[in-house]
Amino acid sequence: MPEPKLPDSLLQTLQDSLEKKDSGLPLATAQDLARISYGLAYIVLPDLVYRSFEEFLKSWHDSWPMGWMLCDFGCSKENVRTTIEQKAAFKTTTAPFGPNCDGYFVQFPTPPPYPILSEEEFQALIASKQRPRLAPYFAAVIHDRTSGDRNYFTLGQSPAGGTTFRTVTEEGENCNLGPGPEPDLAKFYQHIVDFAVG
Repeated sequence: MPEPKLPDSLLQTLQDSLEKKDSGLPLATAQDLARISYGLAYIVLPDLVYRSFEEFLKSWHDSWPMGWMLCDFGCSKENVRTTIEQKAAFKTTTAPFGPNCDGYFVQFPTPPPYPILSEEEFQALIASKQRPRLAPYFAAVIHDRTSGDRNYFTLGQSPAGGTTFRTVTEEGENCNLGPGPEPDLAKFYQHIVDFAVG
């Protein structure tokens, strides 16, 4: 179910309020939003899902809109402020994976393009210990209500172009599951289904 759309007059009131509240902070850039998205997708959300799932569910159902809450949390860590349009780019929705299996999806702002590196450039980057920060497009939490099992997947940028399908385990391992589909929510959903079946 998509998040409700706020009336333009309320959006302007919120924007005016935000500008007064955060007037001393710099406005987030596209790179800032990519960094915030990365932290949310690979650290904050997996930690909530695996260690505080009841809190995750409460926030999901009680915090409206949940995407804005995530954006605000990330911005507080980066000491930046956002516009209403930037906040609205953090979207959430649900989609079931069966009668007893819930899916919770977070869509992040479209990140700036990642520079395509040659194999030599990529190896040099890794050798310099500067790990590439590949921003996510989506995150998905899959909850089997019968068993209580939870799985967490992301679809993010790939250093070779295209996307990478990943999982973060309960132990905190960030695992590459191979190439992913183009960054489209319906295709990401189907890719998870195909992965689970295959």
